[in-house]
Amino acid sequence: MNSSEKVELILIFGECNRNSRQAARLYADRYPNRYHPHHNYVFRLLRGLSENGQFPSNEIRQRQPRPNNFD
Repeated sequence: MNSSEKVELILIFGECNRNSRQAARLYADRYPNRYHPHHNYVFRLLRGLSENGQFPSNEIRQRQPRPNNFD
């Protein structure tokens, strides 16, 4: 999802009175040929904007392995 599509999703979220489920449905209806994110994706975008001033990266975050304490 590129930046302009993310902005459109956030604007739709505002149109839907901050209802993420309704925003995800409306986005899917308006743009049937695009990727349809889960409703929680909107909150992730907004959190990234408020905390860092930019959209979160699309890279996959890997969990840190737990130490092996079986000695």
